[in-house]
Amino acid sequence: MLVAAAFVIAGCNNDKDSAPQTTTSASYELPSDSGNSGSYNQDSSYSQEDWDNQEGEAWDLFNDSYLTGWDEGCDLVFDESPDGSLFDQGEEFTADDCYAKAPYDASESDLPIDVPDDPEYEGEELGTHEGCLAAFEDTYDDALFWGDEVSVDSSICP
Repeated sequence: MLVAAAFVIAGCNNDKDSAPQTTTSASYELPSDSGNSGSYNQDSSYSQEDWDNQEGEAWDLFNDSYLTGWDEGCDLVFDESPDGSLFDQGEEFTADDCYAKAPYDASESDLPIDVPDDPEYEGEELGTHEGCLAAFEDTYDDALFWGDEVSVDSSICP
């Protein structure tokens, strides 16, 4: 839910040959049901060059949130089990197996070309999706089971 937004435009420098400089910023209160708390401050001063080089504040926010999201995606699958284990063809899998597949960082993912408006949110969303899908990578038919009671497939992945 958007609670407040403010757009600030800085005036022109007194030098008649200089171009006006514009800065845009906005504050958002994150919804309480999003799993995130607090507020997010968007600042358009994130550098596209830094993003392209996978460095800087926007990249760090995105990458850290991606890794958090990865674990959340794994948990999404294994929370379906009454005891935390799911099986395929007699082989047991747990969230730890999924966590172990987490990449070092988000660099091998299908990254946004431009700096995201909200790198923290978008990083977590991508990480959750990819972590969830990773839980099914080693399965025979893209599904995991717990007896006859639970069947989970990749369609639960956001």
